[in-house]
Amino acid sequence: DPWQRQMRALRGALARAGIAAAPHEPAGTLARRVRQRFGAAGEALAALLETLERQRYAVGARHRPDRALTRQSIALARALAARPDPRPT
Repeated sequence: DPWQRQMRALRGALARAGIAAAPHEPAGTLARRVRQRFGAAGEALAALLETLERQRYAVGARHRPDRALTRQSIALARALAARPDPRPT
């Protein structure tokens, strides 16, 4: 299923950025985690994750994921993973 492949790739990129994601969790849940962990620095990624969720579940949903948005989301997650850990020590 293309949607499951998309989420598997996104979960892998998010895991490298320190965001845990179970296989059953939707993109909206992951968006909330990104905001909690990265704050304003994660806003662009969180917004893309919410867009991907709407594309899948909204009325008139797409049959396949938008590959460009998937690539952009993964690139943003990689950029966040390269940043210093934002959590206080």
